[in-house]
Amino acid sequence: MRVSLHSIGWWIAGVCAVWLVGVTVRGAGAVVCVLQGRALRGSLDWLQ
Repeated sequence: MRVSLHSIGWWIAGVCAVWLVGVTVRGAGAVVCVLQGRALRGSLDWLQ
């Protein structure tokens, strides 16, 4: 069974794409959490 360089390249590209999407989603999630935390704290300060 001979694996062509082309298919290996596509496989690596696919893995990289999935990894990049995962990192991006995690980063966006962290940013949203921080912003929500700040908004929550701001509204609590405002209520007091």
